[in-house]
Amino acid sequence: MASTSIIINSTDGFGKSVQKAMTCVNPKSTNEELAALGQMITAAQKHSYQETIRIDKTNCDLEQGVVKKAVPTIATKQAIMGDNTLKVAYNGDGELKGVSAPPNGSPAEILTNPTSAVVDGETVYTFQMQTAPEEDMLIVVYAAQTDNFAAAVHEISTFEEG
Repeated sequence: MASTSIIINSTDGFGKSVQKAMTCVNPKSTNEELAALGQMITAAQKHSYQETIRIDKTNCDLEQGVVKKAVPTIATKQAIMGDNTLKVAYNGDGELKGVSAPPNGSPAEILTNPTSAVVDGETVYTFQMQTAPEEDMLIVVYAAQTDNFAAAVHEISTFEEG
């Protein structure tokens, strides 16, 4: 099981380096919180504080590591009110979906099943919207996490001729 510890480095009144180790530290503690703890413990001992070192230990023989997933990007390529289309570039392997909402926040239209084409070396997805979007409408395009990629979200809040 993974564990978190800290080592507090300080100097005593004679100039000698001192280390204080503390095990079973809450792994959810921030580095700032742990540094503050190190400073308080040092002050209680009347030592001069130097630093607090965080140690997160994992037994590689017993525990699986966390696999970092690639972070995909979604970028607006074209959003035109006249032909009710939205084009976005996406470099992940998940299914793209979208939702549009008027200013009051209620979802107005779910966007699914975009068509895709490779344009200048990138995959561009085109959503056909049922109705022309309002100028101040918010559209959120997203892809869920997959085995290879993290989840991605892209918000479009204004429409410009692209």
